[in-house]
Amino acid sequence: APIVRWMGNEVLSDDWMRIDGTGQPVMDASRTKGKTHLGHLWAWGNYDAVVFSYTPDKQMTTLADLFPGYQGVILADGATEFNLIARADGVVRAGCWAHARRKFYEALTEDAGLAMKGLAAIRQLFLAERVVMAAPADQRLALRAELSQPVITGIRNWVDEERPNATPGSLVYKALNYLNNQWPRLCVFLRIAEIACHNNDTERDLRRPVKGNHNFLFAGSPRGAHAAAVFYSLVGTCLLQGIDPRRYLLEILKRLDEPARALTPQAIREEWVAVAPQS
Repeated sequence: APIVRWMGNEVLSDDWMRIDGTGQPVMDASRTKGKTHLGHLWAWGNYDAVVFSYTPDKQMTTLADLFPGYQGVILADGATEFNLIARADGVVRAGCWAHARRKFYEALTEDAGLAMKGLAAIRQLFLAERVVMAAPADQRLALRAELSQPVITGIRNWVDEERPNATPGSLVYKALNYLNNQWPRLCVFLRIAEIACHNNDTERDLRRPVKGNHNFLFAGSPRGAHAAAVFYSLVGTCLLQGIDPRRYLLEILKRLDEPARALTPQAIREEWVAVAPQS
């Protein structure tokens, strides 16, 4: 747990973080008797580390309490539970184009022609961003101005043209309306070199505990949910660092008397790289 706290402080000291959440069934006698209570598991971090936190609910105030005083950019989807933290002074909320794309994918069954136009335009954006994110950070804004901004401008014009003609309540209307309502957030990535235009990385981090729930079904207690979050954090960060989680855990279990900062997956990876034989 001290290692994960150190990792979390490192993330919060950065200028941005990515975040998403999912339900976490928990046996909690203080809330339900003989049934599971649906708590929430949050994944938050950057592209080097991910930290998991368990909370008993997903209320806006509960989430905001995890990050008191945080200032910077948060990359998230359009869910309302992020609204309170996003309204804090010094916080900028960036949106997720993958979630915007999902709306058009869902609309394929209703209006395949219009939905495909939306999907094709967003695909152009993702292809441009593949080039952008492969470049050094100090080159990305110039590349975005050249490659991504024209695509964004085209999508904006298309939304303004099609939205007034869409049937309110239809899946196509919902997709176009999502773009319209989220537009300022969806454009934040154009001026923040460090972040991607989507939050898929956090969704991939969450997929592992979600798949795990298919096997172990629920946490046996709130304390167990918090303990699981610690190991999700360590294992998930090992995978981001490209090191074997089992080897990492065996290493740190022998060294728990050392400072937490020396035992993070990043620190251990640097140790292993330093002593690796040179080819």
